[in-house]
Amino acid sequence: HPQEVPVSRLKRTSDNSKTSCLLYLPADHFYYRKSKSVEAVVAQIASYERAVNEIYDKANFDGFKLINFKVKYLSVRTPRLTMAAMFPVSGLIQFGCADAPP
Repeated sequence: HPQEVPVSRLKRTSDNSKTSCLLYLPADHFYYRKSKSVEAVVAQIASYERAVNEIYDKANFDGFKLINFKVKYLSVRTPRLTMAAMFPVSGLIQFGCADAPP
């Protein structure tokens, strides 16, 4: 065995002010079929988002506090077409339709 040479690595600095994690979520046609509508999928994902934020809002990860998650993009795949629900900063939900997957 050749003798291993120690590797010098620099630790990345962390920015404690960045506590939001933006999510890009796909919902497949099975999830859509279970929910029965795009609106129900969006409502369920919003419910999950609130629940996760309640948990992580109280956690402390080595100085990182008030961690939260935001759904930036949600695509809902239906059997006939793909619908995308965009969540812009204003909080409004906009739907766009396409015949092909994104």
